[in-house]
Amino acid sequence: MGPFYFRELEGGVRECMFTPTERHNNNGGNTHGGALMTFADYALFAHSAHVRTGPYVTVQFESQFIGAGVAGIPLFSRGEIIRTTRDLIFVRGVLTQNEKPILSYSGIIKKVVPR
Repeated sequence: MGPFYFRELEGGVRECMFTPTERHNNNGGNTHGGALMTFADYALFAHSAHVRTGPYVTVQFESQFIGAGVAGIPLFSRGEIIRTTRDLIFVRGVLTQNEKPILSYSGIIKKVVPR
């Protein structure tokens, strides 16, 4: 998968980017849903980097396919933190391609507590 990238925007917001290639396609010729979900999972962590301390893992992930991605055109993710607790961060976002929504997603990541 990947490569995945992010850049810092104003106010500490991060925008993520991934350009799918033909190897990321499904049999229908569109970007495979698994590739989109993997990129969205990466984005959960990029969008929450400014509030995370220590290692985290994904404990819940949900997505809704809104459109079809195509190879050769960058996909972008913009996301936001909905809530934080002592050990959890709730994030949601949207993947877009050519400014059209492709995938809506949300997830919860949890701080890893050493045993």
